Amino acid sequence: MKKIIKLTEKDLTRIVKRVITEQAAAPVVAAATKPDTRPSVSPIYGAAGTSTVTFTYDTINDLITVQGSAKMPDGTYRALVKYSDIPQNIQTIVTAFMSRNGFEGKQPKLKQDLESKLTELKGKIDTYKKSKPTQQK
Repeated sequence: MKKIIKLTEKDLTRIVKRVITEQAAAPVVAAATKPDTRPSVSPIYGAAGTSTVTFTYDTINDLITVQGSAKMPDGTYRALVKYSDIPQNIQTIVTAFMSRNGFEGKQPKLKQDLESKLTELKGKIDTYKKSKPTQQK
């Protein structure tokens, strides 16, 4: 048996407001997320948004990746060729990244910033490794 209930606009508005109020009062339980404990450093940003370089560390493969994008003279952006280094030799990473992207002998500030960020990241990686128990085979 079906019942038909007639509501006025005022009744409907009152019910909707009550439901919204009750839902707002109910505590929202956020899903538990595992915090990202990988060592990280902030990106390098070029002047006036001309470039961005990011650094990521892959804890499983012990791999640092440097990648980014640069604003070209015509106003378009191009992806910079990324470079990954397993032994984490800072000079190797900087030299390879600079030469692969046509910055060799240019952009001394970028080179200095790369070296600085990679040194900071390397220190965090070393600390991270010391804090993790070694896996026995």
